[in-house]
Amino acid sequence: MSLFYSERELVDLTGNVLPSKQIKWLKENNIRFIINGSKKPVVFKTQVEDSTNDDDGLLTRVQIIRRSKPVKPLCGIYFLLCGSEIVYVGQSINLVERIGNHLRNDEMLFDSYYYLEVKRENMLLMERKYIEKLFPRMNKKKLKKGLKPNLCGQLIVEWRNVPQKSFLNGLFIS
Repeated sequence: MSLFYSERELVDLTGNVLPSKQIKWLKENNIRFIINGSKKPVVFKTQVEDSTNDDDGLLTRVQIIRRSKPVKPLCGIYFLLCGSEIVYVGQSINLVERIGNHLRNDEMLFDSYYYLEVKRENMLLMERKYIEKLFPRMNKKKLKKGLKPNLCGQLIVEWRNVPQKSFLNGLFIS
């Protein structure tokens, strides 16, 4: 293991390919370095490690920058849960924004979520398959004749309205 950052590691650390931009970043982040004969920065690994050990227990600027994730809209299917019950299945081209919209909706009660990244062209089909498989109580469009929510929001069957051949092993067959 080397005592110095390799060129690739320096690019990863600083987010820059050009030595001049790397030098600027290192200065801004108070990381000591030397410049070699090729006018490239050379950084001891201990310089970065030392700069990330604060006594206050908080992350340092370098730690935050190194751990940051690119901002990109997530496209896919999401599941809203209340306890261990999946209460809603949806799809969006911007999952973070859509889940945030649900948080502001007083009728949509959930305490956790899960998502799957799905290609845009497959979202509608995947959403429909999950709704048909899981039959979440808040997917009102999916409620078929013969079903109604009880006071707890759970689905109950009104047997008189359901043709017998459409109900098999607790699953509704379209």
